[in-house]
Amino acid sequence: MIRSVAIIGAGNVATHLGAALKQAGIEIRCICSLHPEHARKLAEKLGVAHAGSIKDTDMGNPDAVIISVKDDAIAGVVSQLPENGAILIHTSGGISADTLAGKSPRYGIIYPLQTFTWNRSLDFSEIPLFIEACDKGTLAEIRELSEKLSKTVTAADSEQRRMLHVAAVFACNFTNHLYHIASCIMQEAGLPYSMLHPLIKETAAKAAAMPPALAQTGPAVRDDRKVMNAHLEKIKDERLKELYTALSDSIMRSATNYGNGIRTE
Repeated sequence: MIRSVAIIGAGNVATHLGAALKQAGIEIRCICSLHPEHARKLAEKLGVAHAGSIKDTDMGNPDAVIISVKDDAIAGVVSQLPENGAILIHTSGGISADTLAGKSPRYGIIYPLQTFTWNRSLDFSEIPLFIEACDKGTLAEIRELSEKLSKTVTAADSEQRRMLHVAAVFACNFTNHLYHIASCIMQEAGLPYSMLHPLIKETAAKAAAMPPALAQTGPAVRDDRKVMNAHLEKIKDERLKELYTALSDSIMRSATNYGNGIRTE
């Protein structure tokens, strides 16, 4: 059973995960980071100890060490860890669990499917957690820990998590970038971005309430070339024109598979 952890990392995911672990009654013995000042701030926020360099840190002999850093930093962190009997866990959606092999006989993954910003509060219990481990016994321990944090815990292998991560980039990162583009267009028009907030909320609500294909509206799904051409005339940036055209083409190509339930008026 995992009763105590050390956390390596002090970014957005580590901040929210650390708070959830503390709330669940898990002892956090140490916060360590590639950026010691970040570790100090998170440790103070959680009321726990912090440490400097990873290589020279006494992590307090925890049951598990959770590595919550950028994907391209995970291997480097692992290389600095001493061999130990703690369960090693990372939180990445796109990095194989085998990256942790060699420093401990037990290792695995807890991947929270959510977008995190350090100063925004979240109900961690509502965040789906996807877990993987090197063996059944370790998976059972990681599951037990995860179920203290979230209502939804699902075993997913590396290939499933990679596909999940791709889907998340489309659903979150790309969508957020489109919001940014929309905000720039509104600014150019001399209108507040907040005028789009009701539209954004309803779009997200529909996507959660029905298959997104059936929620699709707009000129592309109607194949309304006149409206789309008028839009393109208003867009001055050639890269945005290409993006508008590519997305519209994708919607039109997909529309034939949307089914009879779609309304195009």
